[in-house]
Amino acid sequence: MPIKNYSSSVKPSDSLGKIQGLLAEHGAHQVSMDYLGGKPIALTFRMWVNDVQVRFRLTVDVDGMLRAMKKDKKVPNSNCNYEQAERTAWKNKFEWIHLQMAEIEAEQAKIEQLLLGYAVTPKGETLFEAIQGNHKLLEG
Repeated sequence: MPIKNYSSSVKPSDSLGKIQGLLAEHGAHQVSMDYLGGKPIALTFRMWVNDVQVRFRLTVDVDGMLRAMKKDKKVPNSNCNYEQAERTAWKNKFEWIHLQMAEIEAEQAKIEQLLLGYAVTPKGETLFEAIQGNHKLLEG
């Protein structure tokens, strides 16, 4: 099966708008975007989790997506460019967050279970980044 949404025509700004709307529907009270060179690189939002305001940051790795698309023999070469990789990455991020919110709605999981790695620490890094830099946090 080829990379999901490798031929998406949805603009990144449209996927980001859908993500913002979805997050707002599910309790986010602040959503903002980070840009680099006019391109969206991250979406940050705040939600209340057990009476604590938690900041989460979702990013996409467009260069990683492009590398994966180039490796995937089922993705035509005509789709293997930066703009298409950006559309694909943000479209997939929208679908992923949509599924996470569906799990929460169905009471199959809590926001902190599904998005904990994306929570931003006081140092400004995600919890995943903090753990990745210090594996001792996971030792028994």
